[in-house]
Amino acid sequence: MAAERGARRLISTSSFWLCCLLLLGRRALGAAAARSGSPPQSPGSSIRTFTPFYFLVEPVDTLSVRGSSVILNCSAYSEPSPKIEWKKDGTFLNLVSDDRRQLLPDGSLFISNVVHSKHNKPDEGYYQCVATVESLGTIVSRTAKLTVAGLPRFASQPEPSSVYAGNSAILNCEVNADLALFVRWEQNRQPLLLDDRVIKLPSGTLVISNITEGDGGLYRCIVESGGPPKYSDEAELKVLSDPEITANLVFLKQPSSLVRVIGQSAVLPCVASGLPIPTIRWMKNEEALDTESSERLVLLAGGSLEISDVTEYDAGTYFCIADNGNETIEAQAEITIQAHPEFLKKPASIYAHESMDIVFECEVTGKPTPTVKWVKNGDMVIPSDYFKIVKEHNLQVLGLVKSDEGFYQCIAENDVGNAQAGAQLIILEHDVAIPTLPPTSLTSATTDHLAPATTGPLPSAPRDVVASLVSTRFIKLTWRTPASDPHGDNLTYSVFYTKEGIARERVENTSHPGEMQVTIQNLMPATVYIFRVMAQNKHGSGESSAPLRVETQPEETRAPEKFSNLKCQQ
Repeated sequence: MAAERGARRLISTSSFWLCCLLLLGRRALGAAAARSGSPPQSPGSSIRTFTPFYFLVEPVDTLSVRGSSVILNCSAYSEPSPKIEWKKDGTFLNLVSDDRRQLLPDGSLFISNVVHSKHNKPDEGYYQCVATVESLGTIVSRTAKLTVAGLPRFASQPEPSSVYAGNSAILNCEVNADLALFVRWEQNRQPLLLDDRVIKLPSGTLVISNITEGDGGLYRCIVESGGPPKYSDEAELKVLSDPEITANLVFLKQPSSLVRVIGQSAVLPCVASGLPIPTIRWMKNEEALDTESSERLVLLAGGSLEISDVTEYDAGTYFCIADNGNETIEAQAEITIQAHPEFLKKPASIYAHESMDIVFECEVTGKPTPTVKWVKNGDMVIPSDYFKIVKEHNLQVLGLVKSDEGFYQCIAENDVGNAQAGAQLIILEHDVAIPTLPPTSLTSATTDHLAPATTGPLPSAPRDVVASLVSTRFIKLTWRTPASDPHGDNLTYSVFYTKEGIARERVENTSHPGEMQVTIQNLMPATVYIFRVMAQNKHGSGESSAPLRVETQPEETRAPEKFSNLKCQQ
C-alpha cells in the first residue's frame, strides 16, 4: 500500500510538472508568434512554412562525339532530399535496366559510349531533370540539348595556290558546323603550330599572313571526332618572290553575316591579297573601329576582326576595307545579337484559402522575345476557365481548391535557350489567418477580410439571400443581416459561387462593412450558378447561407434585318 501511495504521489507530481511545462510552452509559442508578427493560432491550426526546393545545378547544352562519354549535370536541394529522374524529349527515361545511362549520386545523368549513326541517334535530343519530394511537389529543370557531332563532311577543301611573299593566303577546310572545333592542320604531314601569324578561323579555314618561304609546302586538314580521323585533299602552297610589278587587290575571304548570343565571341573573316600589300581596317555602321587600344576588338592574322564577349551594342553593319595605296575595296556583313531568356520578375510563393483567386507574376526579357508556359508539379498548365494567362505572362488561378497546392514554374523559351523560375502555393485551413503577403499575390476580390481572428461568438448565416437582378453576364445578390447580429454594421460578407456541377468555388467580397449586396460579373449566359453567403466579424467567419441556384439569361440571337424597296442602279 505504501508503495502504491508513493507511486500515486509520483504520478501526481509528474502530472503537475507536465502541466507547467505545457503552459510555459504555450506562452513561449505565443511570445514567438508575437515577435514574428503572426497571431497565435487556434488549437490544431498552424501555418505551414514554404519549403526551400530548388535546383543547385541545371543541365546545359552539350556537344559530344560518338563513342565518348558525357555527363549532364543536375542537383536539387530540399529537406528531405528529392528524388531525381530524367526526361528525354518529354518522356521519362527508365534507367534501372539501362547499361549505358545511369543516375549519379548527385542526380546527374551519365551516358557512356554515345551512340550516333545515320539511322540510329538514341542519345541526341532534349534532356530535362525532374526533382520530386513526396507529399510536397515536383519541379523541373531547364531543358538542355545534347548534340552529337555527325560524321565528317567537307564542304570545301584546300586547293593549290601560289602567293607572293609578304602577302596572305587562305586554305579552306570547312566541315559540319559542330565539327569545326575538331579540325587541325598539317604541313608536310607534320602538325602545324598556330600563332599570331597563322590562325584557324572558326569554320576551320587556315589563314597565313605575311608569308615567308618557310610557309611553302603541302597542307591538309584532319577531322578527329571520336572515330577514325578523316583527311582532306592535300594541296601545295607555293611562295613566290616579290616582283617589281603590281597585282590586283582582291578579297581571298570576305565576312559573312553572323548571329551571336550575348557573352559569346564573334569573328568576321576578312583576308585580302594584292601588290602593293594591302592593309585592312574596319568600320561599324559609319564609325571607324579602334582595334589597337580596344580590349574586346582584335585584328587577327590577315585582317579578320574578333569581338570578344559581345553585347547588344555590337549589333550592326560592319565594313572590311582593304587599301594598298593604288585601290580600295570593301565588303560588309551584319552582326545580329540574341539574348537568353531572363526574368525581370519571378513568381513569388503564396498563402491562400480555398475559393480565393490568386496570380503568379512572371516577367521575362530576351531576344527573340521569349514565349512563356507554366507547369504545376512538373505538368503543363492548360489554360481553362479557372487557369488563365493574364497581363501577358502572369498565371491566374480562380476559385482555389486544395488540389491546387504545389510548385508552379514559369518557363521562358526562345531560339537561344530556356530558363525556369518557380514558387510554392500553400492553401491554409479557413481558421488559419493568412500571413502578410506582397500585394500582387492575391487579387482584389480575395484580399479583404483577412484580419486574424480572435476568440468570440461567430455570426449566424445571412438571411433571405436573393438574386435581385439577373442578366446574361452578371447577377446581383442581396441579403439581410444574420439573426445573431440584427444591426450588422461591422459585418463584412463573402459570396461564394460556382457553376452547377463544378466543385471549384470562387469568392467575391463586399467592399465596405455593413454592405449587403454584391454584383458577380463575367458570368456565362444561360448557365446555372450556385451561390452562398457568409458573414465575418472580428472573431472570424460564421455560418454559410443555404445554397441559392440561379440561371443567367440567354443571349438574344437577332435575325438579319429585312430590307425592302432596294433598287440596283446601272
